[in-house]
Amino acid sequence: MAESFIKKAGSDVAQSTDDPTMFLVGAVCPEWVRAPEKLGGGRVPVIGSVMATCICGTGHSVRHLELGSGLRVAECERQGFMWYRLRETAGGGT
Repeated sequence: MAESFIKKAGSDVAQSTDDPTMFLVGAVCPEWVRAPEKLGGGRVPVIGSVMATCICGTGHSVRHLELGSGLRVAECERQGFMWYRLRETAGGGT
């Protein structure tokens, strides 16, 4: 049984890390993602996902994965996975 899959940002196709002939196809929200080392590395649970304007500034719509504690990752087809944190406003919201 495959436990993890790797996909390119913006793609709906993911390839198994255990069996290169096994693929997942579809717009699915993963249970977890692997954070980059500069953010502590390891598995980070995914709370949900939304389609919204990309943070790269070109105006296209991409999937944003919500990871908790304000951490997000945008799946930009042009620049790859773009990690960011939501900023708090003066009223305490985001």
